[in-house]
Amino acid sequence: MGIGRSRRIALYYLLFYSTIAVWPPYFALYLHFRGLSPEAIGWLLAVYPAIGLFAQPLWGMINDRFHREWITVVVSIIMAPAIAWWYGQVDVVWYPVVAMAMAFFQTAIIPIADSMTVQALGPHRYGEARLFGSLGYALVVAAVGLLYHEYGISRFILFYLLASMLALVGALQYPRPESRLTATATRPPWFAGIGRLFAQPRFRLLLLFILFISASQSINGYFFVLYYRAGHHPLSWLGILFAGGALSEIPIFYLSGRLIRRFGPARMLCLSGIIFALRWSIVALQPPTWGLVILQTLHGPSFGLGLASGINLAAEVSHAGNRVAAQALYSATSMGMAPLMGSVAGGYLLGWAGPQNLYWFNTAIALIGVLGIAFWVLRRERNSRVPVARHSP
Repeated sequence: MGIGRSRRIALYYLLFYSTIAVWPPYFALYLHFRGLSPEAIGWLLAVYPAIGLFAQPLWGMINDRFHREWITVVVSIIMAPAIAWWYGQVDVVWYPVVAMAMAFFQTAIIPIADSMTVQALGPHRYGEARLFGSLGYALVVAAVGLLYHEYGISRFILFYLLASMLALVGALQYPRPESRLTATATRPPWFAGIGRLFAQPRFRLLLLFILFISASQSINGYFFVLYYRAGHHPLSWLGILFAGGALSEIPIFYLSGRLIRRFGPARMLCLSGIIFALRWSIVALQPPTWGLVILQTLHGPSFGLGLASGINLAAEVSHAGNRVAAQALYSATSMGMAPLMGSVAGGYLLGWAGPQNLYWFNTAIALIGVLGIAFWVLRRERNSRVPVARHSP
């Protein structure tokens, strides 16, 4: 593979993740600015993963069948901000409709692009490209935090539109994948790829375990800004805090391929879950602002390592006929079902029990995922020793 091709993929991640820096960390704060209660915010945030839960497998099936991944990503990057513009034009009663339309396209971008990257670079080199997304996020999230502090969260939609223009530039530079379907090839049945994936116990277990760990991450992603605000921490530090977390991902993504090759993706996923649980327990103790900044150094070893390990596990159980579907189903669980659970439960818990107890709940569900993955690792190791014992004289 030529170095130019790798650089174009890196450029896409660098520019696309500017939209992630502008939207998810501050969306709940924008909704609070518009007058929504924590419970209403939780329900509206739930719309995105709820639509993604159905849209992402659909996008996966379409692209496994027709192989139009690059077109899907470009069209979705255009449509998502075009629909988001209506948040500033309609009354809040129409927000669920806007969210559903936007989510249909927005939730397609990450899993389809990640699938193209895994196909182009291989699963072990995914982290080397994804680290540029963390860099782009870090650069933008700190700057936009200061802009929100200076000009107000009312500029939220404008900044997202500007970031989406950068993302479109990156998508247009992304090298188009080679077609994997010849003119004489028979297209597979629509649900064949998904059926083969769910027939594998390993894939079902992966989705179950990642559900709990991702739900804890989603609660933090959606409601940390409200926890931060309730603790009277300075808003001007919020962007810096997010940037620090993103920067901590860069060395982890760079090393993730080597770590996964040496220790295995299941062990690394288990380790990331342990670090998640540790993070949430410390947040529940309500440290000062400087403590939260230091704690963000654990974001990379938890989120970054978990993301790379999960994508490697999804690639491990898939093949050419359902590669996109595997990443889409993994994403539908980690970015669909898990955030759906987290946004609704988190909204009610925040309103009923307060920020501190919300993070104790977060710790508990992360530990459930850790125990599940640890059981999986132990079972795989035990099964790998069974043939030796069975054939011994």
